[in-house]
Amino acid sequence: MDIVTDEGCRPHGRRLQRTIVDRVIRNPIYSGRFEWPKGSGHWVQAVHESIVPWDLHQAAVDGLDRKHRRRQRKHSFTFAGMIRCGLCPEDRAIVFEIQKGRFIYGHCTGTRSSVIAGVRVRACPGAEFVPLATIEEQVAAVLERVHISEEMATFIMNEMAKDASAAQGAAETQRAVLQGQLSKLDHRMAQAYNDKLDGKIEEGFWSDQQKRMSAEKVRLQEAVRQQADESPSAFLPNVRKVLELAKDIAPLYKLGTVEQKRLIVNCVCSNLRLTGKNVEYQMKTPFAELAEGHLSSNWLRA
Repeated sequence: MDIVTDEGCRPHGRRLQRTIVDRVIRNPIYSGRFEWPKGSGHWVQAVHESIVPWDLHQAAVDGLDRKHRRRQRKHSFTFAGMIRCGLCPEDRAIVFEIQKGRFIYGHCTGTRSSVIAGVRVRACPGAEFVPLATIEEQVAAVLERVHISEEMATFIMNEMAKDASAAQGAAETQRAVLQGQLSKLDHRMAQAYNDKLDGKIEEGFWSDQQKRMSAEKVRLQEAVRQQADESPSAFLPNVRKVLELAKDIAPLYKLGTVEQKRLIVNCVCSNLRLTGKNVEYQMKTPFAELAEGHLSSNWLRA
């Protein structure tokens, strides 16, 4: 890139950027062809003379794709990119590495020492090397708190189904009212248009009324959509999924693959931090409520 710039290639007087070179190489027009319509896969032969052969253009694009392809990691760790350090104010990330070929440790990126004013200090003085097994044990204990029995899950589902059934009638009545208002509004808009065509109302008056009624129609349509999204029965499938997950979440985590473990942890916890050797976290809704219910006595009968 520096050589091309030194030779005088300076678009708009600036240094040539890699993105510009990438865009030029990928542009098929220099090979004497172009795609029309764009994205259709139909290639048209242009009337101008090609600068590079088509095969060379394709080989160049393939080369760029291979170069930009994300490298596959040699090792995949369960909590990579998910935990921050709870000791340093810089909120550094916790990284994981293998030592002695088989031991996996997590540590703050500020564990390396540097010389400041002649004194060798760590960027994160309280950081420790924590075995991955220690972190996983603590996370598994968190998931154990979320566990509920089959009896409890059935009870919750039945109670929510009863509440949803009782509220569904009122929701359907409200939806019918909104649909009726929309039908009346459509009739008025059509009648106003006919009156304009017949000369019964002026163009300016019809335009003002049309804008007002169109805005009202948008409001009613949004109310209908929101009412459907907030329908009591719409929540039941999600509740059932959460309860099914809560019944077996700890065994699923222990037996799962790295990707499955990451998915479960992201689903249940947020703001994971490693403070010394202790894992701190915030439990997401509704798993926090399930954990509190599981820990309290006689929760099922409350």
